[in-house]
Amino acid sequence: MEVVFAETDMAMKAGKYVMYILAVAGGFLIGNMLTWLICRLAAKLVLKKSINLQLERALRIIGGLVVAALVAFLLFRFGSGWGLGGSGSGEGDQEGGPAAEENPAKQKEQPKKVAPKKEDPATLASGLKITILLAKSYPKTFQFEGETEGLELAAAKAKLRKRLDESSGTLKFVDIVIYLNSTAEIHGDIQKFEAFAQEDLGLKTARKKLQQQLPE
Repeated sequence: MEVVFAETDMAMKAGKYVMYILAVAGGFLIGNMLTWLICRLAAKLVLKKSINLQLERALRIIGGLVVAALVAFLLFRFGSGWGLGGSGSGEGDQEGGPAAEENPAKQKEQPKKVAPKKEDPATLASGLKITILLAKSYPKTFQFEGETEGLELAAAKAKLRKRLDESSGTLKFVDIVIYLNSTAEIHGDIQKFEAFAQEDLGLKTARKKLQQQLPE
């Protein structure tokens, strides 16, 4: 198959050059005729007499050669297109290929992938919210964030210490949330829990009083 394609390609190229040569010959004839016409018009309108026959023949040959040279220049340099930078095919008919793929200007810019931002563990575990439950829930007064059951003072202290240890020191403060119907903030257990967080564990505490009822 490759031999057949090679022979076909050679035949196409040979035929193309034959057409080029014929076009050059045609250009010579056209240039010759145009020069003859110009000479006759010049002799009639400008000189008002017949031009010398030998001079006319020489000018016709020169005119034919100029047009033939112009046609040859256009065909053999720029391909089958007519005019500078025309649609000539040249020796290569293909537009793609490895060279085109390797050209950075033709490659589509790939969007840069942005790595997902990782949350700082210290930010995620820097604070803890503890809700003070209803007075009737005593002694299970302390409800840690994310849990549904309240804890007694001792269990709440143990859990807070465990949370601090698990955070590897990133836990920094505790928000104590108090509702209107929560156990009174002056209650001894609340005072002891807050003192334990501050003095024993080195945490900062803040009381947040909400002007609403805690759902029962």
